[in-house]
Amino acid sequence: MHRIGYCCINLTIGEKFRTMTLAWANRNKREDVEAKWREIVEHNFTLLYKIINWNIQNNIWLYRISSDLVPFADHEEWGYLWEDWRNNIKNYGVLGPVRKMVQEYLERRGRFTIHPGQFVSIGSANEDTRNNSIKNLEYHGQLLDLIGLPQNYSCPINIHLSNGKSAEKIVDDVYNSLSRLSPSVINRLVFENEQANYWTPKNINTHFPNTPITFDYHHYNLNPDKDVSVQDAVQLAASTWPNNDPVQHYSEGRKSTTDPAHSDYVDAMPVTPYDVEVEAKMKEKSILLFISGKTLYAT
Repeated sequence: MHRIGYCCINLTIGEKFRTMTLAWANRNKREDVEAKWREIVEHNFTLLYKIINWNIQNNIWLYRISSDLVPFADHEEWGYLWEDWRNNIKNYGVLGPVRKMVQEYLERRGRFTIHPGQFVSIGSANEDTRNNSIKNLEYHGQLLDLIGLPQNYSCPINIHLSNGKSAEKIVDDVYNSLSRLSPSVINRLVFENEQANYWTPKNINTHFPNTPITFDYHHYNLNPDKDVSVQDAVQLAASTWPNNDPVQHYSEGRKSTTDPAHSDYVDAMPVTPYDVEVEAKMKEKSILLFISGKTLYAT
């Protein structure tokens, strides 16, 4: 089933996910931080419910969940807030409706993804960065488990390897990091081809043949494999997804085809049998014409 989706923020609803800064938390009383943190998390889960419901009403069956639902979830000092909250049955007054809405979305053939931030680098030369990346990935696995999503590639956790031209040197560190991840993460983890340097689809598949590849069209336009067509690269990436529809990312450059910055809208969509997340600044508004069939796909 070919789904078209968008990422994180819904502009039509008119509400935003909330957060708090570490600086604010560190200069305020613990009880005040705890109260505000709970308020923010409950607001964010309630907004997630609203967005999923809006997606159902508007026939959008692919949605990237925001990584920022829970402040400080992997923080050394404040991480206990997330640990306590997710293990407290009292919070199911907020979580219960979200879990029910998630299940309705799945039953209607909807699909979720999530994309941790660029600071996640499980192959970093810095050991602290690798350790912190693992902590952050574990939060993502816990979040997806909490809202009732399966531990498989139907709900991928998408990351970049991001280590530039020296990438081959980090392969052992990546495998070491992978060995430390819980089933909640490793059973969902996928790698995305990047817009510069080494990690193209071919190179990802060479070093990590057992990890699915999210094919990003714009990144491939900026950083293609040598002598490999877009069509062949798409098929290579698609072949890495076992028992699940591949996920692709599509965006267009703001000023030109070689502009890394994403445009507000997209002029066309790729002709593909696979699921496509559109990474455009206007979020759900950028795909409504395609969903309705009023705009033609690219040929």
